[in-house]
Amino acid sequence: MKKYTLSELTKEVTGSNEDDYYWESKKESIRNIQRALNGIFGKYEITDSNKNQYIKIYKLMYNDDNIKALMNKQSRISKKIERKEKTLIIPTEFKNKKINKRTLTVQSDKYKFTKEVQIVILKTLLEFFREEKSELEYMLEGMIIELKSEEYNQLLDELEKEVKRINISIQGYPYEERVEKMKEIKDYLKSQRLEIDKTIIDNFILP
Repeated sequence: MKKYTLSELTKEVTGSNEDDYYWESKKESIRNIQRALNGIFGKYEITDSNKNQYIKIYKLMYNDDNIKALMNKQSRISKKIERKEKTLIIPTEFKNKKINKRTLTVQSDKYKFTKEVQIVILKTLLEFFREEKSELEYMLEGMIIELKSEEYNQLLDELEKEVKRINISIQGYPYEERVEKMKEIKDYLKSQRLEIDKTIIDNFILP
C-alpha cells in the first residue's frame, strides 16, 4: 500500500512541483495543515485507501484562510483535552457516542465556539467524512442543520427585540418625526419582504 510523503502531498494539494519558486513555503503550509489535522484526528498516514478524503480537507484548509484558522484553533483545543485513541473532539453540544470505531465527544464550555464557527468546522469535518459514507456523515449533517435552525431562531428573536427597542426609543421624537421615521422603517422592511417574495417566485415558479 502506497504511503504519501509530504512532498507528494504538497504536489497533490497545491499543483506545484519542486522547481516552483515558492515550493518550500507551500510545502511548509502543507506541513502546518498536517500538524493541525494530527491534533484533530490523531496521528495518521495518507495511503491509497484514504487519500481522497485527506486531499479534500487539505485543499479546503489550504485555499481558505478562515477555514484554516478555525481548524487550527480546533486542533489546539483537541490537543489540550485528554482523550483516548480514536476519539474525535467536535465543537458542539453532543454527548459521547461511538460511531465507526470513533468516539465523538464535545469540548468543554471553556473552549466553546459561536454557532457560526461551529458550523464552519462541522462542515469541514463533514467534507472529510463524506468519503467514508458512514453514519458519521449523517450525524454531522444533522448537527449542522440543528445549529442553523438555532441560529435562525436566535436572529428572529433578536429582530423582534430590536423592533420593540425601536418602538421605545422613538417615543423621544416629536410626533410628526416619529410617524415619518416609522414609515421609513416600515417601507424598508416592506422592500426587503418584496425582494424575498420575488426571489422565491423566480426560483420556484415555472414561466
